[in-house]
Amino acid sequence: MEALQVQFPRGRCAIITNPPILSTHDLQLRSQELLDCALSANTKKLYDSAVKAYHMFCSSYLPKQVWPPSPATLVDFVSYLSLTKLSPNTVKSYIAGISYYNKLHGFPDTTQSFLLKKVLLGFSRSNLHNDGRKPITFDILIGMAQALPKICKSYYESTLFSTIFVTAFLGVFRMGELVQNSKHDAGHAIQVQNVLYSPHDNTVRILLQHSKTDQEGKGVVIHLKPTHRTICPVSFIRLYLELRPTRRGSFFCHLSGSPVTRYQVVSVFNMSIHELGLDSRAYKTHSFRIGAASNAWASGASEQYIATEGKWKSQCLRNYIRN
Repeated sequence: MEALQVQFPRGRCAIITNPPILSTHDLQLRSQELLDCALSANTKKLYDSAVKAYHMFCSSYLPKQVWPPSPATLVDFVSYLSLTKLSPNTVKSYIAGISYYNKLHGFPDTTQSFLLKKVLLGFSRSNLHNDGRKPITFDILIGMAQALPKICKSYYESTLFSTIFVTAFLGVFRMGELVQNSKHDAGHAIQVQNVLYSPHDNTVRILLQHSKTDQEGKGVVIHLKPTHRTICPVSFIRLYLELRPTRRGSFFCHLSGSPVTRYQVVSVFNMSIHELGLDSRAYKTHSFRIGAASNAWASGASEQYIATEGKWKSQCLRNYIRN
């Protein structure tokens, strides 16, 4: 009979010689802190919205709130959400929020029923062509860059927002990965130390430390190469770097050093779209990703390649491709 081989980790194990005396309240606070770290701030807000929406649904259609909700109740809840004009992806996220709430409070997870999954699938298929957001094309991107000097108050500001738009399109970035959520909420915005221009091969490397599909912060490096076209991300970033103040913090900032926020980007984006005579209701900042995916698909790129470039991990990529 062979001896059982047991391998222990080589690292030294920490031995607590004088354990601190902690109250039950301290342990509960620490547990809550660790639990809060399990979800990103945006996910927590989304799940809170899901629970609030369910409470509103219950107050209107049920005699009382019941946890966990039955599969039949969740089917009615999805129907209710669909009639409030929420997108299928948002509804799926709300159901994920209900699932998380069930598990967190020790309830059975009633969101895994066959009927509910089929209703969600049917909702997604019925809305495949209802996403009215149009793609940003190369021509529109060029027009936006040309319109910005008329909109912005300075050469620096027009260069700043041109670089944001070009980087979002050709790097297939989400806007929340480039700029801050607000002045005091950095979110996942890239920092100045995360951007490196290499004169050796004339490329830009951007370390994206967090993203929607990378909540654990493993990080990914985005490589931007010269396009040798009118719109080149490397040329725009090089020019912006020459003008940018030497301050740490968010990579995209105003001349004063204050970070660019998502609200400011949306405002300038809408003005540039309006300047081109386009309908700002049909174009959103997410239109950069829609346009990037559509352009790559039209150029013959595979789904796997586009998904990798855009950091997509699900089949929702197909909803982004426009003819």
